[in-house]
Amino acid sequence: MDGASVTPSGKSPPASANSRTLLQAIIKRSKSRAFWHSLKLILFAEVVTLVVTWLLLDANTNRWIQQKRDQTANLSQLAAQNSDWSRIDEIKQGKNSALFQSYQTRLGSFNQRYFPRDEGSIYIEIVKAGEAYTIATNDKIALDDDGKANQWEIDAYRTGKTTSSPVPIVDDSGTYLAAFTPVIKNGRVIGLVAAEYDEAPLSDFRAIVRSAFLFSAIPAVVLSLIMAYGLASFARPTEVLREIEEIAQRTRDDEHDPRWDMLTDQEKRIANFLSRGVTSTKEIASEMNLKESSVYTYIKRIKQRTGLEREQLAVLAAGLRNASFPPAGT
Repeated sequence: MDGASVTPSGKSPPASANSRTLLQAIIKRSKSRAFWHSLKLILFAEVVTLVVTWLLLDANTNRWIQQKRDQTANLSQLAAQNSDWSRIDEIKQGKNSALFQSYQTRLGSFNQRYFPRDEGSIYIEIVKAGEAYTIATNDKIALDDDGKANQWEIDAYRTGKTTSSPVPIVDDSGTYLAAFTPVIKNGRVIGLVAAEYDEAPLSDFRAIVRSAFLFSAIPAVVLSLIMAYGLASFARPTEVLREIEEIAQRTRDDEHDPRWDMLTDQEKRIANFLSRGVTSTKEIASEMNLKESSVYTYIKRIKQRTGLEREQLAVLAAGLRNASFPPAGT
């Protein structure tokens, strides 16, 4: 019957039954060399694909970091050039003054212009005795202690030039890219205009993608087995012909396969039919004047004794075609 298989009740078998049938078919086919050749080829292709994808992900990540690094440097310079920050040194730490509030207002306008989606911020940084103090839009008092100054803040003070982190900075406030442009007054640096871009979204994305790669390993292996089964089934005729040639060569070299001696006369007769391309149990039963169920039982016993599948048995018999087969009959 063409179409999907059905149970005796006329209903299609459950998906779990189909899965078991497929798994059994794959296990059965796994004994063939074509299956293992196909599986190795597929797994190799999958590994190459995963490695290339992983490298592309890292390359795009590095490119993203470089773009954002350049962007933060540009924004830091624009914010420093487009406003007067020359009174930073007049702001008192821990105080809330009109000057402090006016600086917050300016920073807020820059943030709305440059970071409308809150993916980063513009703020002021002052370094004193190796400690960093900030003025940000959400501060209630001026110059909150932000902890130990990082390398790029110190370099900006030392060189008087814009510096930017080549890699994401990781500290108590999170993971981010930042650039620092010095504010110079009377020949000395009195503070830094900082631009920061949050790297957390990219880090989360990268972690999700890499986790997806790891968790895709099991379904990838399952898919490989199914594909190898399909390719092995397609390549099976070629494999049988190759086995026939190998057995024929062994026969020509007078190498007798001991598995042939495991068979009874009746089983050898059945093998002879198989070697001539007669694979239908009904046709063999008719030719040998046996019940079809008996032929099926003989073939099952042959598999149990020799470990050979029906096609492999035919190959063995074909290689021994010059052997003396018992006369046909019951």
